[in-house]
Amino acid sequence: MPHITIAAASVVTPMGVNKAGQQQIDATVTNRKLTDWIVRPGYESTVVADDEIIAAGAASVTVRARVQLAATWNSTFGALRVMLMRNDTEIRTADFVNGTNALTLPDTAATLAVGDRLWLRMTNTTSGGFSMTGTVQAGTNTYLTADFA
Repeated sequence: MPHITIAAASVVTPMGVNKAGQQQIDATVTNRKLTDWIVRPGYESTVVADDEIIAAGAASVTVRARVQLAATWNSTFGALRVMLMRNDTEIRTADFVNGTNALTLPDTAATLAVGDRLWLRMTNTTSGGFSMTGTVQAGTNTYLTADFA
């Protein structure tokens, strides 16, 4: 009788993280990775490495992200930009609106393969006498999630 071995398939589960510590985004900073993440409640199977969510399997997901600032963003002389990254490719970007202290990126559909990485980075284009610093808040209001589409 032949012996058949069936390997367990890699299974992706919903993934999510919350920001664990504040992070300052100084003026003239380009493509600063947001760091210091912890697994979000309800997403216990999330794998985090190098401040990135790592896909355990292939799946179509809806990625959601929100960044909360410590203070209101008010600058007409530059932008504070949030970029959602899959591996090293930007898949969604948005700028803070003046007079707000939070930015929720639009839901983003993504197809993930085993080992794909999801992460956030920011750019601050203010400079000189018109420079501003944005401080990203820790907690449940700054997050990155990927749920089944």
